Amino acid sequence: MPLTIATWNVFRGDIAGKSPLDRMVSFAVYSKTSDAGSPVDVICYQEVPRTVVTNRAGIAALAATGYAVLAIPQEYPGRAGNPPPFSQSGLGYIVLYNPARMQPDPAWDQLRFLQPANFMVGIAQGRPPVAVMFQSVANPARKVMVSNWHNEVLPALGNPGITGLHNTFINAPGPVVIAGDFNVPPSALAKPVLPGWTAVYNSVDYILTEGSQIQDMKTTPFRSDVHTAFTVRISSIHM
Repeated sequence: MPLTIATWNVFRGDIAGKSPLDRMVSFAVYSKTSDAGSPVDVICYQEVPRTVVTNRAGIAALAATGYAVLAIPQEYPGRAGNPPPFSQSGLGYIVLYNPARMQPDPAWDQLRFLQPANFMVGIAQGRPPVAVMFQSVANPARKVMVSNWHNEVLPALGNPGITGLHNTFINAPGPVVIAGDFNVPPSALAKPVLPGWTAVYNSVDYILTEGSQIQDMKTTPFRSDVHTAFTVRISSIHM
């Protein structure tokens, strides 16, 4: 079956009395139903508060939906010797995946930052994307790299991030899917940034992959501050 993937910037604060974790759990439950179209294989969440990422009870609540959880508690590499982060965001990433269909490749079994040097903002470290390599449970030779990204904000900061995205992925071995909050309008990707890639978007949220195999984009009822969760089916990637 083709890969189905969703992206959502859940927003760091409460909305209508629902916390980020509440919203994430609700969306994960929704993503396994027929209302989502094809059941979603991978969910990429951005702007996840660090208190959610590092909370065992919160991770358990997400896992109780039937998805497996990959998490990283920061948006910047933050290792000794690296440039200082551009901001102190207190945010991280979570990726959910359907363990009946796919598993992380044993050689790349956690989220990791990709080429941070491509995402510098002056002398500070901008936000690089994170990624994991998945393999099919049915056929481990089938693999896909899934990247999750929350770009810096404002055109003066967001547009250099798009250049960094090009430099990071233009020669990446496929297949690759990039999802996230790019914080730029579609015109920023119209050059094209990644020739031969296809982008679908809703406002500043995007899913990109190589070729033109993205189908069945579906917006969902799940909204945060200015972001709407959406899903796509990628007919060229089978897991």
